[in-house]
Amino acid sequence: MQAFRFAGRCTTKRHGIWLAVLLLCGWPRVNGATVPRLLVIGYRDVPVKVQNDPYAVSLARFIEQLEYLCAERYSFVTPSDLRAAHAGTASLPPNAVLLSFDGGYRTFMQNVIPVLERYEAPAMLAVCSSWLERGAPSALSAPVMDWAQLAEAVRHPLVTLASHSFDLHKAVQCNPQGDTGHAVTSRRYDPVLSRYETAREHRTRLREDFASANTILQARLGVRPHIMVWPFGAYNEPALEEAAQAGLDMSFTLGGKPAVLNTLRALNRWLITGNPTIR
Repeated sequence: MQAFRFAGRCTTKRHGIWLAVLLLCGWPRVNGATVPRLLVIGYRDVPVKVQNDPYAVSLARFIEQLEYLCAERYSFVTPSDLRAAHAGTASLPPNAVLLSFDGGYRTFMQNVIPVLERYEAPAMLAVCSSWLERGAPSALSAPVMDWAQLAEAVRHPLVTLASHSFDLHKAVQCNPQGDTGHAVTSRRYDPVLSRYETAREHRTRLREDFASANTILQARLGVRPHIMVWPFGAYNEPALEEAAQAGLDMSFTLGGKPAVLNTLRALNRWLITGNPTIR
């Protein structure tokens, strides 16, 4: 494991703000009632050095980002905290932040967890179970964990497991011309039968995928997730309904603005790209 020296906790000086959206976090009013909102930050791979991956954040810059949040008095929260705040049984702390990690990359165990421990920061880890069961796509920029490594990760008290689907993190053909769309939201086109997937077939495909992910994660890890992190942030109403029927009653999408807890469906996340400097 790569060793790093950490600055003293919460000692970073105020920098020019790189997370402008942080300033938006507050307590809006919806229909006269106060509704909490928070920042959900999305990460993927966190290697020591970024190489040709626009979605990777280097370990050093990840540490800088957590140091900044800590210094600016942001409070790290868990998905359970969000449930309690939405139910009205507890309140979120001021300037709440949820950290999320997609894909189950090996760097989560190697690099991320030691940093989470240092800052006492919980995190949500979303995995595509087919990537572990069948092998990850060759186009991925870095290796993902195997089942043994993932089991170790989800046993950590700071980690909450989420589903990233079984096999929906991909594109499917969606018209006769060969165009493709997100597997979650697109009606597949079958070039052999020359027809589109029906609405019922689409729902059945989603239902079977969610069930497969739940079954495999329960069998392999002894954990049944209740959170869906939508691949590519893509979802629609049938997907939300089928996910809820599968017990995935909290879900996260993508969007560069805070998540508002008037619902637990399709909460916004801000995905960090371009390995930005703290400034």
